[in-house]
Amino acid sequence: MVVLQLLLVVAVATADEEKEEGGRKGEEEEEEENEEEEEEEGEEEEEEKEEEEEEEEEEEEEKEEEEEEEEEEKKKKKKKKKRRRRRRRRRRRRRRRRRRREEEEEEEEEEEEEEKEEEEGGGGGGGGGYAMMIVAMTRCSKYCIARYSTFTTIKTSDFWFRLY
Repeated sequence: MVVLQLLLVVAVATADEEKEEGGRKGEEEEEEENEEEEEEEGEEEEEEKEEEEEEEEEEEEEKEEEEEEEEEEKKKKKKKKKRRRRRRRRRRRRRRRRRRREEEEEEEEEEEEEEKEEEEGGGGGGGGGYAMMIVAMTRCSKYCIARYSTFTTIKTSDFWFRLY
């Protein structure tokens, strides 16, 4: 019995020593594992930071590209506006010139007609588009007298006479 007790005591003591040694080894292993985990976590954090930085750089580049595109679009719009304005101005100028030319041509034609009628002795009766007012008019079988505000015409069968 005493031998058994001694065996038991020795067995318990050895078990205790093994536990302590195992505990030490376990602690050391845990510490190593913890250090390895910390290193891995540090590496992962660094990788994540690098990825985030890359993403930020990409976003900044995209923003810059978008801004450049917007600026180009604005420039294009300005050019279009300028072109439109120029075209409008040109059209307006052309229209004004045409109108002026037409008016001048009409005036010249009217003046020429008036001169021709004056040279021919026309203007009496109802002809020529004169704006002069007929003051008095008499008719007979042989001649017609028309008094305008500035002159008098006498028309016979063959001739016109104008009296100023």
